Amino acid sequence: MKRIRRGWALTKKSWALLNGHRELVRFPLYGGIATIILGLVFLGPGAFALAKHSYALGVPLIVIGIYVLSVVGIYFSVGLAACADLIFRGQNATYGDGIAVANSRFTQICGWAALSTAIAVFIGVLENQGGALGDIAGRLIGTAWSLVTFLSVPVIAIEGTGPFETLKRSGTLFKERWGQQITG
Repeated sequence: MKRIRRGWALTKKSWALLNGHRELVRFPLYGGIATIILGLVFLGPGAFALAKHSYALGVPLIVIGIYVLSVVGIYFSVGLAACADLIFRGQNATYGDGIAVANSRFTQICGWAALSTAIAVFIGVLENQGGALGDIAGRLIGTAWSLVTFLSVPVIAIEGTGPFETLKRSGTLFKERWGQQITG
């Protein structure tokens, strides 16, 4: 129960951080705008091609779209996490500081996005092609993946690890702090 209270306190502290540092709202705002535009560019044509049964074009566009959207989402999240870390350490942090960290971690972000996309595609195939058991297995794997990777973005932002190191580190942190993560 103590871990759950700490997790809730951390969640409230995170919202207070955004409320107290309004400039940081630019991260989700710009990330959302970029996601919408890139989603229209990749996922729209991909969905159209799939609707026309053009799988050779539709499937790659959808997979590439998922990857690009993952890169964008992780990029802006890493910037926000880097700023939050600076602020929690008592330092000033600007949008530019977060972008600088995200830029310096771009290779790691792309690697993590590739791993995340591969897992997402695997789960999607399992759920769509595996019948009722595949659906259940996909949901269980998806839930486990979400929990184990909950702290992947802060790990990339603070430690600058690659995809497999990030997975190991996030998994270790999950084991140590699972109550806080689930609450958050």
